[in-house]
Amino acid sequence: MIDAMRAPYGALLLRVSMGVLFILHGLYLKAMVFGMAGAGKYFASLGLPDWFAWIVVAYETLGGLALVLGSIRDGLRSSRGSPALRDLFGPRSQRVGVHR
Repeated sequence: MIDAMRAPYGALLLRVSMGVLFILHGLYLKAMVFGMAGAGKYFASLGLPDWFAWIVVAYETLGGLALVLGSIRDGLRSSRGSPALRDLFGPRSQRVGVHR
């Protein structure tokens, strides 16, 4: 059974962790560890054009950023968004224990 109070925290954790994973896989692993030349050679060994590595890095990085930034946007702008982000980044008047 799904706990309605904790489900948004789980969704937030999954979206942010997958976004960070995509960003690290695109930027760190392909661009910094293997280098773009090495990644291009790997794609060429699979029968793909070597310039395809640049497209894959761009899509992985932008997709990861979209997941992370979308999580923040949902938490800030939507009443159905993550209560964890609303608690952390919401207006000061909505934070517990913070007075004006």
